[in-house]
Amino acid sequence: MAAARGAIRAALTQAGATGADVTGIGLSGQMHGAVLLDEKHGVIRPSIIWCDQRSQTQADSFTALMGAERLKQITCNPALTGFTVPKLLWVRDNERAHYDRLRMLLLRKTMSASG
Repeated sequence: MAAARGAIRAALTQAGATGADVTGIGLSGQMHGAVLLDEKHGVIRPSIIWCDQRSQTQADSFTALMGAERLKQITCNPALTGFTVPKLLWVRDNERAHYDRLRMLLLRKTMSASG
């Protein structure tokens, strides 16, 4: 919450505006953009965005492990490269040092205000 307040204050200052000038706040973001954090909530590596396709092998092996039908029953989705689990498995398989530091996962979003 403190980070959000600080960011809002900074945005208002940069815009030369006050809270009264803001008529709306919007959040938008790319679903499944994985931001990996360490134990101190520091970012471990650049975010892997939804359209990154490098995790096809991991998506396929996750599907084989779960079974395609069971996976669809549980999640209502197939395991696609754009989803978060295949991305995490890719980091595990290709960037083990980053994966070992992982303590929290966030989905990236951006905030904008209008006035």
